[in-house]
Amino acid sequence: MILVNDELIHNSRAGRHLRDLKHEISEMLEAEASSLKTIENLNDQLELYKRAYADANAENKKNEKIKIEVEKQRDDLESQLKGYRIITLIDGDGAIFSKDLLAQGQPGGDIAARRLSNAITSHLNEKYGVNQYQIWVYIFFNKCGLLNTLRRHGLDAQSSRFDDFMAGFNMAAERFLMVDVGNAKEAADAKIKVHLEDDIRLSQTYKIIFGGCHDNGYVTTLRSQITAGYKNKLILLRTYDDAATGVTDLELPLMAVPDLFMPQKLGTGGGIPPALTNRSHSPTTPMFPPGLSPRGSTAASTWRPSIPSTYSSMTQTISKQGGTSEFDYHGSNASNEQKDDVLPKPMSPRARHVNPDLVNFHDIDCNLVQLTVSSN
Repeated sequence: MILVNDELIHNSRAGRHLRDLKHEISEMLEAEASSLKTIENLNDQLELYKRAYADANAENKKNEKIKIEVEKQRDDLESQLKGYRIITLIDGDGAIFSKDLLAQGQPGGDIAARRLSNAITSHLNEKYGVNQYQIWVYIFFNKCGLLNTLRRHGLDAQSSRFDDFMAGFNMAAERFLMVDVGNAKEAADAKIKVHLEDDIRLSQTYKIIFGGCHDNGYVTTLRSQITAGYKNKLILLRTYDDAATGVTDLELPLMAVPDLFMPQKLGTGGGIPPALTNRSHSPTTPMFPPGLSPRGSTAASTWRPSIPSTYSSMTQTISKQGGTSEFDYHGSNASNEQKDDVLPKPMSPRARHVNPDLVNFHDIDCNLVQLTVSSN
């Protein structure tokens, strides 16, 4: 009886454990099935996300390409708005093209324009990078005065072919201009200053190349633009070997074009007109009016000649003294036979008349004194 009870107890415990185990297995199978279903759902969602990501990535790449194109267009528009306009302003009264180029006429003008354009482009590419530069060149000058200057210094060939040179330069490029401003005083300076002040403020103006280093009258104008904040737009174009006083103090970038302009001002080192320099007298022996002692004596220290201011006043003064207006440039004239201690007197201001075709006597006062004195 006891054995039967123990067996029943054992069987009841085993059955209970079996039932528990079966139940747990059933739960595990159900959990596995649920997990498999969840995994399947997740896989489906993953595929959806992958496809969405792929679509988004493709859209993103497309947008990136559009962005690059838009940025390029923006840069192009900004470049067009900003511009790379190069303004070159040259004072042609002082910056004179070389004798060889002027003597060639129209071909020389074309060569000068191309040489100037190539030099400017090379300088800008080297210093500021390669861009689509638009070069404008304005040369303002007094044609009548310039031609007279060339003739006075024996450059007749250059003077006679200057019109052809000017035509060749103007035809070389649409934006290259040589402009005759007339014989008004400081006319070229005024136009250059106006162009400088107007163009330097434009956003399209990238640089202004200023060819007036020979004249310190531009220093104040340049300094004003520097003070206004436009120093980065200015470049100096050196025409003479030596710049005018005060120009180098501005500390602006400098460029030069070899063999394009005359390196020195006409008249430097013997630029007196030949008609006034062929008089035969020793350069170390001063000429004095008759009766006056050489320099250093009392009489010489108190004597101050009155210098006629114009050629017409000089000839009228000589005619009053009984002389002749035709000078013998070999050292004598007809009036030397008559000795007169009376010094010449200047003409009345109302009688002043300056002939633009004559020599600028302000540059040769000493010779004019000698001519006047020797006529007594």
